[in-house]
Amino acid sequence: MDGVSLAASIAGLVSFALDIAQTLHKYCSDFESAPKDIESLAHEAEALSKVLAQLEAFLSKEGAKGNSFNQTASVLASTLRDCRATLDNLENGLKRSIKDGFSKVVGRLMWPFRKDQVQKMVDSLRRYNQIFQFSLTVEGW
Repeated sequence: MDGVSLAASIAGLVSFALDIAQTLHKYCSDFESAPKDIESLAHEAEALSKVLAQLEAFLSKEGAKGNSFNQTASVLASTLRDCRATLDNLENGLKRSIKDGFSKVVGRLMWPFRKDQVQKMVDSLRRYNQIFQFSLTVEGW
């Protein structure tokens, strides 16, 4: 996978991570007593979107387009797939809890994840963030 293809994949994840962070912040703002793990998850999603935006900018630069990113690209591509799967699971859980009408209000009152699931997602998002930051460091950005 070349730098341009990676940048395109990353571009989609940037907005996806931001959307999820906004939804998580809505959970926090709707409830004054929102658990700290929801806030932590929202912050990790925001941090991830910022690092992905930097990575996308790097890969989209004219100088990066000529690089083959041989093994780096395969690691990035694999990590992007895993990251997408984690964000998809998070989004699906959030969507299940938000319905139309009366059930929408009830859905917002019920956080769809257990504490251990949230911690696992926070850990995963942190790990992806570190991998993407490391990629930027290795490439000299």
